Parts: sequence; structure tokens; C-alpha cells
Amino acid sequence: MKFTDLMAGQKRAGLAVTPGLLCAARNRVAKFHSDERGAMVVFALICLIGMLAGAGMAVDFMRFENTRTRMQATLDRSLLAAASLNQTLDAEDVVVDYFAKSGLTNYELTVNVDEGLNYRTVTATVSSTVDSIFLNMVGIDSMTALSDATAEERIQNVEISIVLDISGSMAWYSRLYNMKSAAKDFVETLLSASDPGQVSISIVPYNANVNVGSRLIEEYNVSSEHSSSNCVRFDDEDFASAALTPDQSLERLAHFDLSTNNSTSPIGDPWCQTSDSLGILALSISETDLDDRIDDLVADGNTAADIGMKWGVALLDPSSQPVVASMVTSGDIAAGLSDRPAAYTEADTMKVIILMTDGENTSQYDIKQSRKSGASNIWVDSSASASSTQKYSVYDAGYDQYYYPHNSTWNDEPIGASASTETVCGWERWGWRWYWSCTEVSIGSSGTSTAVQLSYPELWALFSTRYVASYFYDWNSSNYYDYYYSYETIVDGDSSDDRLLDVCSAARSAGITVFTIGFEAPSHGEDVMEACASSSAHYYDVDGLEIGDAFSAIAATIQKLKLVQ
Repeated sequence: MKFTDLMAGQKRAGLAVTPGLLCAARNRVAKFHSDERGAMVVFALICLIGMLAGAGMAVDFMRFENTRTRMQATLDRSLLAAASLNQTLDAEDVVVDYFAKSGLTNYELTVNVDEGLNYRTVTATVSSTVDSIFLNMVGIDSMTALSDATAEERIQNVEISIVLDISGSMAWYSRLYNMKSAAKDFVETLLSASDPGQVSISIVPYNANVNVGSRLIEEYNVSSEHSSSNCVRFDDEDFASAALTPDQSLERLAHFDLSTNNSTSPIGDPWCQTSDSLGILALSISETDLDDRIDDLVADGNTAADIGMKWGVALLDPSSQPVVASMVTSGDIAAGLSDRPAAYTEADTMKVIILMTDGENTSQYDIKQSRKSGASNIWVDSSASASSTQKYSVYDAGYDQYYYPHNSTWNDEPIGASASTETVCGWERWGWRWYWSCTEVSIGSSGTSTAVQLSYPELWALFSTRYVASYFYDWNSSNYYDYYYSYETIVDGDSSDDRLLDVCSAARSAGITVFTIGFEAPSHGEDVMEACASSSAHYYDVDGLEIGDAFSAIAATIQKLKLVQ
């Protein structure tokens, strides 16, 4: 306050301005001017206002960051759940549901999903507007929180074994036709949804046994009694493991026919089928080759799902790597697959086996050990110009003679031996009367003998066990039944079930996903198939055209089996 203003105020109030008053006024003004009390209050008020404004803005920023952080965390969790190949729900619905339950509001969410047989990629963007409480004082009415992320789970490689029942009953009610159509659709679905070389498929047909095939069997340590067919037999302990190493000793199944009784030679219905078109096709990436193998299948014989499963699992087990590498080198398996089957620890590889049957396991047979190899008691005269005119001799140690089945006589030498003879009998006319006459006729040369002793494998390749009994041993009932049953039971149906469940368990323990299909199978067969599968959800009970639905469902499910970050 100025001194002159103070005096003017006094005059307006009608107060006399005296010298004393003037002096007092000057002193009061000077004292007021010099008084600094309360100056910090003003400064404090200014600072407080600034602090309140800063704190308000911090609150707005904290609200913004809290919203952004919650959105990002929700987005990350939702995408990981949606991209999981184990996720059975729609991927976009999963992300939307996560946000709906997060408590977030006023957000905009966009989700894109890309998925195939062995991968799923989920990308999402989310934004939210946060209204300002304090920042609008400086012209910021709102802030937009924005988050985006991508999650992907991918399986690079898939190894599959399809184990198909081709037993005789598959010829009934169009089962074989329906199975072929379903299997080919499955192959197409898998191969078309993946890059070349990512999916390899083995076809393992089985009936009473498994025809390994002339090329694949070369890679294994199989006994050499014969080379007419390519089936092997296993011991019970072999089914406790998924592995089948190429150096493991395997006994070749005899080449024989136990079911027919005709004179067809060589045998026309061998217990082990001989055509490679009915054998295993190992690790193929060719849709054409796989379709051709499926198309070539024919129905015949009994059921041995345990052997089919054993080979199917073996072709997924890393112990078969040397086999595959060798066949890649020879050109029998596509280049680039020499590192398969991959180790079970390979995170980018999925291993799947599909086992189907329309029946239940039956007994399995082989020729008795004493008659699987070595020389038989039967000789053949090799001098005949055709097999249909060949004559045979049967040596009997008790008589120490040879029986000629073509004329039912006994002789000292087999037909074709040097200087051998045979008794020839017939009616002869002497004058006006007929007489039955028998004479010894030389049937061998004085030079090289043409009588050849047959080995047992050669004998069984020529004639069925029933025909050997009825033709060569009809002269003795004991010998007849002995040779009629020259085969033995390896395992019965119950034991075959046990072996199947053992190898199924070994496969599951190793990390192989096991799907099974009971295709119009009896109840016992269905029970065994369900027990073999990885779970009840991996078992399909189907009839008729439903087998196509089963294979389609399995193809769709494969992408939901294993997580790979």
C-alpha cells in the first residue's frame, strides 16, 4: 500500500491528517512492506497445485498402463490357449471368451486364425480408450491402449502307420471296398494339408500274419529256410517292446498250405501271401504309391492283429532308422527320410498308428520245427519234362523201401535212381484167356541218377499238408494223420489278444498315439480294440460307410495331439 493512498483514504473518511498521524502511517506502511511472513504459503500453494496436477496426470497414466497391461496379459493367455493343438474349441471363440471374462470394458478385438493339419496360428489385436480425469486440463481428453500378439504351435513332421485287416471276412458286405475308400481319403487329407516330405505313411496289411515284402525283409536278420514267402514269427517277449532292431534274429514262417486238399503244384493258397502288392509299404510320401497299395489289397485268411500291430509300431520306432536309411540309399524310400523314424524326444515329430479290424484274433500256425528244414522222405524224378508228369517216391525206414504213390507199389530204389526198376502190372492176353501179370521194368538209366530228395521247404512249397498226407501216405493211417497235421499252433486267439495289448501298451508308453477302429467287429474284437487305443476317445466303433467318418475324424484329430512351441 502506498503512503499517499493511505492519506487520501483518511481525508475521504473526514479524518484530520495530523503530523503524528502521518508519521504513524508511514511507520505502518514501512513495517508492512518489510514484513515477509506468509510468503512461503503462497509458494507452497503454487507447488501444491502443481503437485496435484502431476499426481492427477500420473493417475491417468497409471490407469492407462493398467488397462494396457491387463489387455496384453489377457491377450497372451488367450492366444496360447487358442493356438494349442490340444484345444478342441474354436480358436476365435477361445480368445473372445477370455476377454469376456477378464473384466475389461470398452475394447475392440480382432482375431485371425490360420490352421492346418499340423499347425495353428492365432493373431489378435485389441484396443481400448481410457478417458482422462486430469489430463484433460492440459488438452488430453483420452488415451488409446493398443496390444497385438501372435501365437503358433506347429508340428513339422508326422509319421503314421496304418494297419489294415485283410482277413477273409473283409470280403463280406462291401467291407474291403469301404475300407479302401476311407483309407485313400485319409491319405489324401494328410498329404494335401502338409508340405511335401512332412508326412510319411506306412501301410501294413495283415491277416493270419504279415507279408513283410521281398525288399523290406532283406534289412532284417531272418532265417533262410526258404525264400518263397516273407512272413516271420515272433516270441511273446517281442511284444513287450516297440523296437525291432535289424540285427534281431527272426525266424521265417514256413511257406505252406494247410487248408486245401487239391493236387495244385506249387501251392496256390499259402499261409503267407507271396505278392509284394499285399505286403508292407514302408514310409511312403507318394499318394499314388499309397493308393495303389491300398487298391491291391484282397481279403483272405485268418486274423492276427498282434503281428500287424508289431510291424506297424516297429516302423515308427527309432530302432528302424538303419533300415530306412538303407532303403533310402537303394531308392526304395524317398530321399530325405533317412533320419526317420525320429527319436521319441523330437518335439517336432508326431507318431500315430491306426489299427482296424472287422473281427477278432484267431490261432496262428507254422510248420512243426522238425519239418521246417532238412531233407524230407520224399524223392522226385527230375527227368520228367513237366511237373505234371513227375513221379515221386516215399522212403519208409521201417520197410527200408520206397513207396511209389502213382501205382501204390513198393520198390528198392526211388524212381529215377540209376538202374532202378518199378513193378508194372496189367492184364495180358494168352490165347483166348486174360491174365493179370506184373513185371519189373527198368526206369533208371545206367548213368546219372535223376532221383532228387526234396527238402521239407521244397515239399511244402509244392503240396499242401493235406495233399501230402492223402497222396504220399494213404497206405498208413498213422502216417496219414501225422503228415496231415504237420503244422503246429503258435498262439491261440486269447494269447494273440495278450500279445496285441502288450505291444499297444509299449507303443503308448513310447509316446505313439494309438487309434483303433472296430469295423463291424464282434463284441470281443471291439473290447480288445478299445483296450488297445490311447483312450476311449481314440477308439471308433463303426459300421458300413461310417468307416470313412472314422478315418476323417482321425485325420482331423491328429492336429490336436501334441504341443510344439
